[in-house]
Amino acid sequence: MNRKVQKAIRLIAGIVVGYLLGVMIVPYIKVEILTLLHGKEFSGLEQQTNMLAESEYFKVFAFDREHLAQVYYVEKNHSSGNLFTFIKEDEEWKLYQWDTIWSLSGSADDIIWPFYP
Repeated sequence: MNRKVQKAIRLIAGIVVGYLLGVMIVPYIKVEILTLLHGKEFSGLEQQTNMLAESEYFKVFAFDREHLAQVYYVEKNHSSGNLFTFIKEDEEWKLYQWDTIWSLSGSADDIIWPFYP
């Protein structure tokens, strides 16, 4: 193959790999930054359900200081993963919606991105 063609193929391959890595890594970076910045506000709020055990960990997936936040909670022993949507009322986060994404009991089978086990 001619050198110019090889160089073009390498360039295109590099762009494709870079794009794929960006698509796969950037959402995780966003979630980790949101969790670092705002996680304290949501610690323990899964207890608003009066049904779930204490979480092993949680991640803040979306955050709007004035209105809405989405937080993903994983129960201890990884028994379930739950995505909670909170709305801000009177300066407090209140549970608005609760979706069980996955459960060891088999009662849920959904997908979330970025994926956290």
